[in-house]
Amino acid sequence: MTRPYRLPLHRRVFTHALFQDIAVTLATWLLRLMSLTFRVTSHVHPDAKAYADGDKSGIFCFWHGRMILLPFYKPPGRKMFVLISHHRDGELIAKAVRHFAIDSIRGSSSRGVREATRLMGEVLDQGSNVSITPDGPRGPAYVAAKGSVYMAAQTGRPMIPVTFSASRAKRLRSWDGFMIPLPFSRIVIEVGAPIQASDTQDKTHIEASRLQLESTLNQLTHDADQRMQSL
Repeated sequence: MTRPYRLPLHRRVFTHALFQDIAVTLATWLLRLMSLTFRVTSHVHPDAKAYADGDKSGIFCFWHGRMILLPFYKPPGRKMFVLISHHRDGELIAKAVRHFAIDSIRGSSSRGVREATRLMGEVLDQGSNVSITPDGPRGPAYVAAKGSVYMAAQTGRPMIPVTFSASRAKRLRSWDGFMIPLPFSRIVIEVGAPIQASDTQDKTHIEASRLQLESTLNQLTHDADQRMQSL
């Protein structure tokens, strides 16, 4: 009679809910402490100023590898929701952003699109903002998924491309090259012009909006990295 397979002890510990809660709490407080040492400069496109200032609500788009500062980029006066996938890492991210008073909407551009779009529309109609990672949760990195543009088109709200770079950072060996700013870094945040995707029936229009979002986010990320290298 074969014994039932059991995960190794270290895997059981790492996947235990209590361990994950403690790890997430420690990580978020460490990020808070590090953020106190950052010197931040923002460059906002004039057309995006109303969204960055909190005068209008929209859909803020970050690359997956550049989303660690997302909890600190919340336009004033409006609640922020984050679209988080049903992927196994999604629950950890949901727990982390909760520490920064950010709620989550579960779904992605590949799973649960209709329900996620409906919920996004509701919170946007209530005046809140939504953040999404167009290349998440599994990539390819720096390639915008068509589903993310479709969801924006369905809600009728513009996509606001946002990225950051740091003068000193750790890049993880993950599919997205996740960037973690180091203490006392100079941070530059780039906010691009709003991108409107309004016609969900025209595939050509959706693809054009997808390419515009992708190229804009990549150009902003390149510009941010170049600014940091010139310091």
